[in-house]
Amino acid sequence: MIHFANITAHNQIAGTLSLPTGDGPFPAVVLISGTGHNTRDEDVWGHKVFMVLGVTLTRNGFAVLRYDKRGVGGSSGNYDAATTVDFTSDAEAAVAWMKTQSHIDARRIGVLGHSEGGIIAPAVATSDKGVAFVVLIAGPCIRGGKLFVLQSATTAKAYGAPDDYIAKRTVFDEELYNAIISAPSESAAFDRAKAMITRGVADKIIDANKTESLAKTTRRLGSGTSSPVIPHCGTNHSAGSGPKWLTGCTGASERKSRLRPASFEKQPEGNCR
Repeated sequence: MIHFANITAHNQIAGTLSLPTGDGPFPAVVLISGTGHNTRDEDVWGHKVFMVLGVTLTRNGFAVLRYDKRGVGGSSGNYDAATTVDFTSDAEAAVAWMKTQSHIDARRIGVLGHSEGGIIAPAVATSDKGVAFVVLIAGPCIRGGKLFVLQSATTAKAYGAPDDYIAKRTVFDEELYNAIISAPSESAAFDRAKAMITRGVADKIIDANKTESLAKTTRRLGSGTSSPVIPHCGTNHSAGSGPKWLTGCTGASERKSRLRPASFEKQPEGNCR
């Protein structure tokens, strides 16, 4: 186990650094997880997404850093008070720490983001021009407001909600996110969101017990970017098997880099710290 500091947020982040066999310096990748109280393994219904990715990448010659999100596992901080911007700060701290490690090639450090991590990884690369490559797995490809409206309707249908409720909720969600996006400031957007959510509770569209989580969700709106996509059909959002209603055609988009890892068969398991 390793720890690195996010000095700006005064957090200590715990993680695992996996190294290929050999002396290095190695090309490296930082894994950035999606929404939820995720540990470094990013365990989704028993499928440990980042453990699997970490082992595979290490066998292919990459050093891999995966970490517990702030306030989760061995990491300090407050998860529930954090936004996507805060998680981006943690990921930036991870890349900065990797650059200080003697067995890592600082010129060949990239970021891999899954789900919400697909918003964070490009943000890290934008702020740090030294990031060598970006890989996105099941990241958002449409603006955040449209994405959340679609997710809300799809999830409600999967759980058996009646069509009339889904229709009313869709209209409400569209109005909510449009009001937020058009707000002149973040504070004004949050005020609009709270007012509309209060109305939604009164109209029995929103569960009163979920108002806080919905208000927080509205602060996570972001926009997608265009890049090449490599489709992986037959897998779900977590790049594995799972409930049929989640299974579709997910994509991994990547920016070209000069990294050329050796074949899977030629690489040993590697070492974890």
